[in-house]
Amino acid sequence: MRHAIEELADRKIAVLALGGEDSIPTPILQGLASYKEVCVLQIDAHMDWRDINGGERWDASSGMRRASEIAHVKNIIQIGTRGPSSAGDVELRDALAWGAKFFTGEELYDHGVQPVIDAVPRGANVHVNFDLDGLDPKLMPAVWAPAPGGLEFWPAMKLIRGVANKANIVSVALVEYVEARDPDGMSAKVAVRLASAFITEILRSRGAF
Repeated sequence: MRHAIEELADRKIAVLALGGEDSIPTPILQGLASYKEVCVLQIDAHMDWRDINGGERWDASSGMRRASEIAHVKNIIQIGTRGPSSAGDVELRDALAWGAKFFTGEELYDHGVQPVIDAVPRGANVHVNFDLDGLDPKLMPAVWAPAPGGLEFWPAMKLIRGVANKANIVSVALVEYVEARDPDGMSAKVAVRLASAFITEILRSRGAF
């Protein structure tokens, strides 16, 4: 996957990856080196800063830790954090020491998504790491680890538009959809709407219409 992303990034073609779990974004980020500087915008219930989990360094609990080790990743902004897994005191200290910025689920409820948009550097090359459990489970129950208090649909759409208007979205990973937990297909429809919004706003920001 990394080599395919490198070819697309060299041609400045935006990438939209659908499906899989939270280790998918790591090779995407590794393949974005030609952009020189990348800002990671993570929407997720969990921090994902573990170094090793069960002897594994590349699993779904380590995505942001691995991102922090990539030379061209200069900013990490994490949104909707509220779940109890994938981090503890050590991981939180490491994340803050690296310079990661956090907007918890409670802060999103209190202040909306505008502070997040404001935190994105203007003109930055942005990779959006959208774990679907970042959404509230009443909207997106079809995930492995649902956690109450997540991002709602219209704030998510406003966030996509706001970031696309301010920065250059170069890649999106929309991950952690679990079909077996979506008997009526409504979660899939939500994911499709989000993917369509990313495509529309990326094309709009690049003057396609």
